[in-house]
Amino acid sequence: MTAFRHTALIAALGLCLAVAPGLSAAKGGSKSSSKSSGSTSSTAKKTDADEKKSSSGGISINTGSSSSSTSSSSGAGTAAAVATGAAVGVAAGAAMAAPKKAATSPEEQKRQEEATAAKKKAADESMAKQREEEKVLAEKAAVEEEDRRAKEEAAEKRRLAQQEAEEKRRERERSCVILPVMSDAEIKNCKDVWR
Repeated sequence: MTAFRHTALIAALGLCLAVAPGLSAAKGGSKSSSKSSGSTSSTAKKTDADEKKSSSGGISINTGSSSSSTSSSSGAGTAAAVATGAAVGVAAGAAMAAPKKAATSPEEQKRQEEATAAKKKAADESMAKQREEEKVLAEKAAVEEEDRRAKEEAAEKRRLAQQEAEEKRRERERSCVILPVMSDAEIKNCKDVWR
């Protein structure tokens, strides 16, 4: 019912819009014809006076002989404008009424709500699963980072221990100086250093 009302309203508006330009063209056309004739006859003056009266309100049709050709041509223009406005109004009404669906039944609404709820539930489950996967990946990354740090620390400790041992060995080697004449303690020290 509302689609029909919309269509009727649009058609009526289209008719009004189509008629309004036709009326102004008819008024303008008759004024120009009376001015272009250049006659100063009393019928032309009467026509101008009638037009001034009619411009203040309603629609008037001149029945005088000087304006009969003008009114017939403006009548044809008005009829064409009315037909065009009606066609546009009907087309616009049909376009507005076409996309609207009929009222859905309660069962259909319930089915749609259930489908929407199922889609939302599936989306929520997939989001929860994705969050869980991200959490697992983050935990794996944390464990791998911890292992890497532990390996780096162990490698650093080994390097420091080797460096310290190398320093002690050099220190002992410096303590042993081979001379042509050495005491028993010096010989024993050199034997221990060079083993």
